[in-house]
Amino acid sequence: MAFEIEKDVDRTFLDQAKFTETHRHGLSIVLRTVAELQKDVGYVQGINFIVGNLLMTMEHRDPL
Repeated sequence: MAFEIEKDVDRTFLDQAKFTETHRHGLSIVLRTVAELQKDVGYVQGINFIVGNLLMTMEHRDPL
């Protein structure tokens, strides 16, 4: 499962300069967390683009 997720993270929005390494790291964390929490479903290919779009539209804030 983790291997599939990392492969998809590496393939997500390759042509989008706006999708940075910070986004890729966040995407990896979110996808692994969702797959772990939803064990009956696991990881579903394609969800990386949905989560990636959400991450790009969210404002990044550093923790205090």
